[in-house]
Amino acid sequence: MQVAWNMRGAWLLQADSEASGCADFPVAVGRTSSYVVPCYPENGQALLLLLLLCAAITSIMCMFAFFREDKEEQIMPLCPQLLVSEPHFTFHMPLGPNVDSMEVTDDSNRSRCKIIMDWPDPFMPGTSGVAAAVRLQNGMGDLLATVVARNVAMQGQGLALCRSGREIFGFVEPEMHPHRRYHVRHRTGVHLLTLIGDFSTMDIEAVNPVGSKVASMSKIGNECCGKILQHVDAGLILCSILATYVHRRLSTTIASPTAGLGPPPPDDGGGGSGGGGGGMGGG
Repeated sequence: MQVAWNMRGAWLLQADSEASGCADFPVAVGRTSSYVVPCYPENGQALLLLLLLCAAITSIMCMFAFFREDKEEQIMPLCPQLLVSEPHFTFHMPLGPNVDSMEVTDDSNRSRCKIIMDWPDPFMPGTSGVAAAVRLQNGMGDLLATVVARNVAMQGQGLALCRSGREIFGFVEPEMHPHRRYHVRHRTGVHLLTLIGDFSTMDIEAVNPVGSKVASMSKIGNECCGKILQHVDAGLILCSILATYVHRRLSTTIASPTAGLGPPPPDDGGGGSGGGGGGMGGG
């Protein structure tokens, strides 16, 4: 900064300008001249501060992403009593259109839990629009979990998994296109499982969010046989598989009042209008 030396304290201003590294550039404005003082050290400090701020924001975003992944480990299992402690759990259970009560047994024919299916009339008073319910019980008859299929529900929430205290644990969401599969999500939105395979023959695999197969099941005759890996919630696997079974059974029922749970039954070529038996008389 250029100042007259006859001014009091001029040497202080001159020394401050030299110490800060600011250079003077004269700029003519009309008949007068002024000086612009660009301070490069201050610009460098501002740039450094901006870089540190960007790095801090990136770090916070990464931390939130890691916390999101850890949510799955913080979720209490649907059935803590059915966590697989052995290297793998092989189960057997009957499953068919005329079987509404079944025992789930292991290779030693020891009962592990019991499954009861209810198919109430959704239009009866007191059913609250429930089209089907699957109850998972232990050997003493205590309720462990419930699968509730509602005939009128928002998209993606027609199949609910509930704890023993009727608290909603999560939802089983069907995906029809491009491949038929079911996604199991916690009520907070955390993805827990994906069920893939041929659901018409109950040849199903359960895959965790990282793509590892944690369970599988196949059906031979009227009996289903499956295997669940260690440290996996067998109750969640069984309830999710039974939710897909209930969904298919309801969605393929002709003139079913629970069409909101899945796609409408295919048109058999009869008349577009008519009641339950109108399409059968087309010849």
